[in-house]
Amino acid sequence: MLFKSFIFESADSLSKIKGVASMKSMPLEQRANVIFNIAKQSFGYIGMGSNRTAFDIGNSKIIKISYSESATYDIGSSVEQTRSESKVCKIAQKAQLIPEIYEVGDDYLFVIAEKVENLDDGSKEKISSYFKFDTYEKFENALKIVSNNAKATSKQEIEEVKAHRDFLIAVTVMKDCGYAISDMVNPHNWGLDPQGRPVMLDTGLTTDNKAEIIAKQQEKIKNLSKAQQPSQQTQQAPKTNSSFGDGDKTKNVRPVQKQNNNSEEKTVKAFAR
Repeated sequence: MLFKSFIFESADSLSKIKGVASMKSMPLEQRANVIFNIAKQSFGYIGMGSNRTAFDIGNSKIIKISYSESATYDIGSSVEQTRSESKVCKIAQKAQLIPEIYEVGDDYLFVIAEKVENLDDGSKEKISSYFKFDTYEKFENALKIVSNNAKATSKQEIEEVKAHRDFLIAVTVMKDCGYAISDMVNPHNWGLDPQGRPVMLDTGLTTDNKAEIIAKQQEKIKNLSKAQQPSQQTQQAPKTNSSFGDGDKTKNVRPVQKQNNNSEEKTVKAFAR
C-alpha cells in the first residue's frame, strides 16, 4: 500500500500525521506505527512509556503517539490511555492541575498537549514546596495517609495533613476526576507548567482502566518470559538478573494492586472537611 504518499509530498509532518490517522481503511496499529515513524524522523524525542511515545513539536507543545517500541506495547491499551487523557476533566483543568490539551487525533492515535518541565527525583522538592510541605517525604506520607495506604501515627500528623488545604483540594479534585491518587506519589508523574505550578503529566491511567492495562502488560511479560525459556531439548542458557536481558525496558512494570476506591474516597473526604 502506498499510504496515499502522493498527498503528503508537500505536506508538513503534522499534516502527514493527521492524514494517516484519518485513514480508516488502514489497520489501527499500522496507522500508529506509521505516525510514530513520521514523528521519529521529524520531531525531538522526549520519552517512551509502555504504550505511548512523546515528541517535542515546538511552540511549547508536545505530541503523544499511541505507539511504543516497548515489548509490552498493546494498541488497545495505548488508545485507551490517549482516550482517557483526551477526556479532559474540567475541574482539574480549572484547578490548573493538568496540562492543556490542544488536539486529539482520529481514533485517539495521538494527542497534542502543553509542554511542561519534567520533574524527577532530583527536583521533586519543587512539588512539596508548592504544597507547603517542609520535605518531599512529608508530602509523600500525606498522600499515603489520604489514599489509605498508610495510617497516621499520631493526632498531630493528622492535623498537619488537614492544615495543607491546597494539597487536600488538589487530591480531592484528582480523585473526583478518576485519577489514581497513588500515581501522585511518583515525582516522575509530575511536571511544572510555565508559571511553576505542579501538574500531573499523564492522566491516561485512571482508576477505571489502570488495573486492566497493567494486567495486559504483565500477561505480555509472562508470555515473553516463557518464550525466552529454553526447551528440554536445548541446552539451558546462563541465567541473568532479568528475564529479558539488561536492555529490556519493561522490568519496572509494577504489579497490579486492587484499589479500594470507596475506602480511598471516604478518607479523602474526611480530611477535606
